[in-house]
Parts: sequence; structure tokens; C-alpha cells
Amino acid sequence: MATANPTPEFQRILQTVCEDFRGPWPLKPLQEETIKHLVEQRNDVFACLPTGYGKTEIYTLVPLVMERMRGKQCIMLVVSPLLSLMQDQVERLQRRGISAAYIGETQKDPEIKRGVVEGKYSLVFASPEALLNSKTWRGMLTSSTYREKLVAMTVDEAHCVTTWGKEFRKDYKRLAELRSLVADVPVLALTATATEDIRKDILSSLCMEPDTYTVSKPSNRPNIMYHAIAATYDMKKEFHWLLSELKDKGQSCSKVIIYCRNIKACSQMYKVFMNSLGDDGYNLEQDQTKSYKNRYVAMFHRSTANTNKNFVLEQFTKTDSIVRITIATIAFGMGIDVPDVYAVVHWGAPRNVEGFYQESGRAGRDGQPAHSLILHHSRTLAKGSCSPSMASYCKLGNDSCRRKYLLDYFALKSTIREELSVEHTCCDSCGDSSTLPWHTNLASSEVSDEELLKIAAIRQPTSDQLNLLRESLKDFRRDYMEEMGPTMYSFNVVTGFSLATIDSIVECCATLLTKDDIMTDIGLWDEEVVDMVFNILDETFQDNV
Repeated sequence: MATANPTPEFQRILQTVCEDFRGPWPLKPLQEETIKHLVEQRNDVFACLPTGYGKTEIYTLVPLVMERMRGKQCIMLVVSPLLSLMQDQVERLQRRGISAAYIGETQKDPEIKRGVVEGKYSLVFASPEALLNSKTWRGMLTSSTYREKLVAMTVDEAHCVTTWGKEFRKDYKRLAELRSLVADVPVLALTATATEDIRKDILSSLCMEPDTYTVSKPSNRPNIMYHAIAATYDMKKEFHWLLSELKDKGQSCSKVIIYCRNIKACSQMYKVFMNSLGDDGYNLEQDQTKSYKNRYVAMFHRSTANTNKNFVLEQFTKTDSIVRITIATIAFGMGIDVPDVYAVVHWGAPRNVEGFYQESGRAGRDGQPAHSLILHHSRTLAKGSCSPSMASYCKLGNDSCRRKYLLDYFALKSTIREELSVEHTCCDSCGDSSTLPWHTNLASSEVSDEELLKIAAIRQPTSDQLNLLRESLKDFRRDYMEEMGPTMYSFNVVTGFSLATIDSIVECCATLLTKDDIMTDIGLWDEEVVDMVFNILDETFQDNV
């Protein structure tokens, strides 16, 4: 890895700032390289760095270093996807004596709002929606204060531009508009997960040049061992090893996250665990009353009550947490930083490699040995149910290394790259994992391509049919919303039928052959909605089913 030597003055200021604000010193090579390029070269940077590398420290130090160099206050604008993530980062920075604030609809403090507009904070966090859809904040960026003080903009979790920008949060695809408002400042795109295609899409979406300076370190987690096993649909049988440990050890049980593909599967899994455990599912030594506060198993998805969500988020991060097993959908995702998770288990093949790598990476953040386990089923490997690359990962033979597959998948065309070597004792293909508890329950073997074809999608949808299906579902959703009228809670919460749900139906339509498929694979629970979705699928594909 070759880097340009920093000037002695830059090196001195950077070290002084780190020491003054309780930052790490010396910095890691790619942290320093990125900061140097933004501060001295004043050009855009794309940085793909693994979880735990210290991406936050990069955009924290840039305005502080430039303040020392210029002798006046400077501002870094950080575009961030989640309110909880912004709040946590602001609190951490303030504890270090760094002035930081977040803006948006949830920011109710008029003093903070005024202070942001007046340029009193070194770091300002905001969602794309807040910056693009509020006259106040858009106008702020073009004010004389920000033209003088704003030195850079960071798009944190930049992969959201690709993964969320099409339908879920369309404002991510509008972030290029900010370039016209802050045209004279460099942009830093930060992510832990990007393929070469995702990198190109992010660069294009943020109006960054194709040859933008790119730093990368393969997102390798050497302490995680990877496993993928063909499983039955019997939850109690497949998780007997974990149920046994929880009964034996209680609050000393290893921490495990179980990801399910939808809310229905999440609820079924939770029911199996609690029914199997009975009284053993609670810490009754502290409180004889059974409640979510002394339960070893928690459930977390978009419809979980906020009280329960907050309890899980607060408890699960503690070493001595009462919650030992969290059964969740991908809603338990970004911003979740629990150091001592022993294993992340996926019930069913994840939908794509990008999401899988983010989720599996929540294991072993304390550096201790940890595991990623996929218990996949034939249906979740079928065409339309997961991406071809995800299916290939699950079906790797004994002569192929899962870690190498992942590292090759995320390889980027980088200006500066930190290389690494792989020791091949890292997965069930190239290391001995026969002694691990989940290997004692197996009643199924690897699913062959021939077997997959037998149970794979009967439908082979054309692009015209997919477009027709999407529009028909949107028409039904619009009509149903008008028919229901105003409700106390949002339409999405009441029915579960959001635009993101429509995306899932279109993506998985090849395997949605029964009403039960719609409920199980998509997670819809409203019978009227399920009936109508089934009818729309039947009408769309009547010639193919």
C-alpha cells in the first residue's frame, strides 16, 4: 500500500487534534490517508472500510484539523440514514468536547436549530429527507455562514444510495442536488459494504468522477467462521442446540441474533422458543412476574412496540444483558453495535450478499471467535427468492472457501488498498466445524441443482408482467388507502402493505404460489390484503402458472 507522505505541519496538527479531543493516535493508515486527501487535496473520496475500522473518526477529524489550519471554525455536514444513529453519534462526540448536533423533524430544541443555522456546531448530522425537503435547511446551506464555514460533506452508509434509493427512500437518489448547493466542498462517501457496481452507482448518484480517489480495505472479519447448512423447516429441531444452552445457562447463555426473512417467520420463531422454554425463558430470580423485562428471548421488527424496541436496544448491548437471544427482521440493523454476539444465524437464505454481510458482521465485534450460520431451505434458494450470488454462496462445495468468495465479491478498483491474507480455517468448507452444536441436528444434505429445479419457481415472469404486477399492486394499495380513510396509525403499520412490501412481492413473485407463501415469505397478515395480492398474482400470471 503506497501513500503520499503528509507534510510535517499536517502531521503535527492531526496529532494535536487527536490528543486534544481524546481520539486514537496514531491513526490507521487509511484513516490518515483519507483525512489528508480531503484536507490537503480538497477532492472527493470514496472510502470502503470495514466495520470497526474507524470511519466515524475520519469525518470527525476533518473539520477540527481544518479549524486549526485556518484559525476559524469549520463545519462538516454528515448525511446519515437513521435518527438513532445520529443521536448516538452526537452524544459520543459531545462527551469528547466536540460540538455536534442533528437536524430534522424530530429536533424540537429551538436553541439547537438556531445554533445550527448560525454555524455554531463543527458537525451537523441530517437525513437526506431533512436536507432536501425543508426550505430552512436547504436555505441554510446556501447562506453566507455555510459558504464560509462548510469544508466537506460526508454521506455515511453510502450503500443506502443504491439499496434504498429506488423506492424505499427515494431522496437518497436526489442527493446529487446537494452538490449544486455545496458545490465548492469535497464529498466523502463512506461505507463498509460495496461491490464495484455499487461503487459506480454511488459515484454517479453523488456526481463524483469515475476516477474519484478510492481507499479500501477488504471487509474481512478474521474472527468470524462462516457456515451454510441445508435445513428442515422444523424450527424446534434446528435450534435444539440453542434451546438447550439457554435452559442450562440462562443469563450466561451466549448472545445470538437470529434473522428471519419476514415478520411472520419472526413471530413463529419467537413462539417456538418461548413455548419450548416455558419458565426457563425468564430470569425469575430477579422478578417473579413474567414480562419482557426479565425474558431471555426478545423479538424485534418494524411493528414491535417502541417500549419493547427501546428495551432491547438498551439491554442487548450490555455484557450482562437479560436478553440473550434476539429474533429479528432486518429492522434490527444499521447502528446496532453489540460487542459480544457469539453467532448470527439466518433462518432461510438472505435475499442478497450485501445485506447478509452487513448482518453477519454483527457477530464478534469484541474480536472474540464468533460464527455466521445460514440455515437455508430449498424455497429460499429458488429463483426470485434470493439473488443468484447469494444462492451460489449457500451452495459452495467443500473445495471452495466461503471467506474468499465474500472477499472476491466485494473487491473494488481502488486507488489505495490495504491488502490482507486469508488463513484457510475460516469456514465449514475449509476448516473443521464438526464439533459445533448445530452440526449434531442435521437431517438434510446439500440441495442439488436438480432438486432445486423441481421446487423452484413455476413462473418465469417477463419484464412486462413484472411491470404490470407492480402497477396493479400500487393501484390496489391506493384504492385500499382511500377506502380505509384516516386511521390513528399509519396505513403501513395497520396493514403491513407498504411500497417496500410491493417491492418484495415483485422480487419474489416467481415463488409466491399460495396464500400461505404470501404470508410466510412476505409477512403480510391482513387477510383481505393477502386475498387481493393472491388474486392480482393469479391474474398477472394466469398463462404461466
